[in-house]
Amino acid sequence: MQRIVLCWELGKGYGHIAKLRAFALGLRKRGHEVVFVLKDLFHADRLQENNGFPVVQAPIWQHRYAGLPQPVSYAEILFRFGYHDTEKLHAIVSAWRSLFTVLQPSLLVVNHGPTALLAARGLGIPTAVVGTGFELPPRENPLPNFRTWEKLHPRRLASSDQRVLNTANQVLRRLAGPEMASLSDLFDVDGYFLCTLPELEHYAKRGPARYWGPLFERNAGEECSWPPGQGARVFLYVTPGYAGIDALLSQLERSPHRVILHAPGWSPRNRKRALPQHIMWSNQPVKLRTVANECDLAICHGGHGTVAGILLGGKPLIMLPLHLEHQLMALRVTKLGAGLALFPEEEIHLNDRIERLLTEPGFGEGARAFARQYADFDEEILVQQLVGELETLLNR
Repeated sequence: MQRIVLCWELGKGYGHIAKLRAFALGLRKRGHEVVFVLKDLFHADRLQENNGFPVVQAPIWQHRYAGLPQPVSYAEILFRFGYHDTEKLHAIVSAWRSLFTVLQPSLLVVNHGPTALLAARGLGIPTAVVGTGFELPPRENPLPNFRTWEKLHPRRLASSDQRVLNTANQVLRRLAGPEMASLSDLFDVDGYFLCTLPELEHYAKRGPARYWGPLFERNAGEECSWPPGQGARVFLYVTPGYAGIDALLSQLERSPHRVILHAPGWSPRNRKRALPQHIMWSNQPVKLRTVANECDLAICHGGHGTVAGILLGGKPLIMLPLHLEHQLMALRVTKLGAGLALFPEEEIHLNDRIERLLTEPGFGEGARAFARQYADFDEEILVQQLVGELETLLNR
């Protein structure tokens, strides 16, 4: 039996866990021991109670720095996680290495885990990365600009890359690890699995790449029945603490639409009044395949897995981006003609956008065209392929 350690370090939501769990079950069926190292243990109970996987807390950066500009590249995202300070980064990398010493992995599989990758350099552990375009930037020098709509100082990207590279290499020198010639070397690993589709690529441009397809769980979750009535069926998924939820619900209450609301960590008891009969709330994840097949449209923040699942069902979206990753996804979907975005700085006029998606045929046509293009995509086959690739790495 070989031990495979699945790591997640940056980002929010259980989409990261879903990516890793999707093939953890397949690996275990083939006789491998699987251990999860997770940034956030909020949803770890599902891994333990339902599947019995051991779970460990990941070493993570837990502090915020004021005054940093909006990130324009992956390097500038790393500024927020200790990569501006050699001493602080050394402590986190050392913690990751100590964890690897305890777990003794035969293979590391990393999702959105740059510090885990940095710590693994020079240890001789076969390592694979699995992620979306946002999580796996194009291997360019310097790492490219996310915000292509903004005019940048000519040296900004290179300067940010170099600063992060210098900090990382100072840590590697202390730990006797091989230094990097460029920051993109962080992704010089044994297996590189870009799990998205070209239309859902967060970067405006990427060179030649193999797109494996979206890695998520369309068949996991609860089956939900739509509330009674004649209105359109709307799936609404908002994350815990979303400040606009009351405004959204107030508008939906005045509409005839039948709504399945998935808002984990939220409860109708948080409100001074109960939800009407045409809005049904679920604290648990719902089965995305069923919702995507049955709804008329979906509303979400722009998480990759949710967007992919809804579009594969041929349905348009309204996106409520919370941060840069969501914003980039919203731009891709609007470019497809398959949805609209409602940005935080805008007033919430949700019913107007719902009416547009229901009455203007172009949005539905854009979503259905995407679904037809990828009608043969099967996430279960993708998982089997990835499990086979990981076993190949183990057997080298």
